[in-house]
This record gives sequence, C-alpha cells and structure tokens, in this order.
Amino acid sequence: MEASAKKFFQQILETPSPSGYEEPVQRVVREYAGAFADEVRTDLHGNVIACVNPGAKVRLMFAGHCDQIGLLVTYINDNGFIYANTIGGWDPLQLIGQRLVARGPSATRKIDESVAEPARPVNVERGPHVDPYLQAVAIFESRIAAPG
Repeated sequence: MEASAKKFFQQILETPSPSGYEEPVQRVVREYAGAFADEVRTDLHGNVIACVNPGAKVRLMFAGHCDQIGLLVTYINDNGFIYANTIGGWDPLQLIGQRLVARGPSATRKIDESVAEPARPVNVERGPHVDPYLQAVAIFESRIAAPG
C-alpha cells in the first residue's frame, strides 16, 4: 500500500463520525480525493462525490458510507457518571468493556469502563457524542485493525 493511501486509511478509521456527525471524516475524504480527482463536491444530502474524467462515456462508481455507531450524552449526574443513548443501530451490550471517548465543544475525555471510579468529564455537556476509542493498530507490516 502506498504511504499516502495508508495514512488516509488510518485517518478515516480514527476520525469520529457517528451518524449525524459525519462532517469531520467527510473533510478527510474530500482532502484526500482532491489530490487526484478532477472534481470533488458534496451534494445536498451530504454525499461526498469525487470524479475522475466526469465526461467519460463509461462510468464506474465506488460507494461507501462514513458514519459509525456512537452515543449521544443525555445526562451527567453529580458524581460524573455519563448517561447516553445510542446513535445508529447497535446493541447496548456491545458497550461492555469498550473504551470510549466523550467529545465536547473544546475537550475530549477517554472513558474506561474497567475503572471502578466514575469518569470526571471536562467540559462535556448534554448533547455531544461519545464514540468508541478509534485507534488503528498496525498488525504485521501490511495490515491495520481498528474499531468502526
């Protein structure tokens, strides 16, 4: 894999993008595609479209989606415990043992469920999202593994 493609792949794996909050990863895709595409645009539905030779008779489309599962903070109690609802279709039982990151307007906070004491969020408010900890890990020389 080319170094630039590997860097792009790692960036899209590690950029949070729960349903309804896809703009950060779409920005990564637009920037990467801008280096080789003749045209990069976003339609009114939020789809990122990159075209190479848009006037060609033969057309080929690669389609994908960029949203991930996540959580939306609904309440933080006086002890710092975060209450949230799921974003996207996933089973809450999948949260058991997951490392999560709470994202606020100016701060992020890693949350580790294995810690007995409550998370003390810094500047996390009702409404921001909580995502799985998105760290891509290189395995062997040519493989990458990541949640999302």
